[in-house]
Amino acid sequence: MLVSLAALLACDGPAVSSTTESPSALPPRSAEPDWAPDDRRSLFDFITDLAAERARTRYTAPPSRLRATPSDTLSYDAYREIQFRDDKPLWRTDLPFALQLDHPGGPTATPIEVVLVSPTGPQLLRFDSLRFAYPRTVNPVRLNLDASSGFGGLRILTRMNRPDQLDEVLSFRGASYF
Repeated sequence: MLVSLAALLACDGPAVSSTTESPSALPPRSAEPDWAPDDRRSLFDFITDLAAERARTRYTAPPSRLRATPSDTLSYDAYREIQFRDDKPLWRTDLPFALQLDHPGGPTATPIEVVLVSPTGPQLLRFDSLRFAYPRTVNPVRLNLDASSGFGGLRILTRMNRPDQLDEVLSFRGASYF
């Protein structure tokens, strides 16, 4: 996943042509290939090529995969109280960084997919409500989310200000910011 982020940031070429073309004049995006472990390119090269190709085509927002659920009716405060559980780390705990996921729904209409890359190949991380701590006012079963629901975003944290506290270094949620 970090390889994916690095490749997207390292992509050469502007998102819009340097000519007077408007983004709507760019060709539409066609079906994109999936990377497979037997691909001759490295995953980094594949993602770099994909990012470069996307920069030459018109952006079309993907349809939201979230169904109308009780999560749509959660108050902003109730949604913000749903926390990623620190006791369910995605990475080894001896690393200087931690990855936390954001719960789907709330202000994010289009969930993200998280793909973990290991020596055995890429693996889609499935949503699991057990990775989150819910306030007692929210029943996760009633939110009608399944393993394909994706995530609202992700954060990378490290110790910066205090040795006993992880601080957010990078966050991707809705419109990405860091």
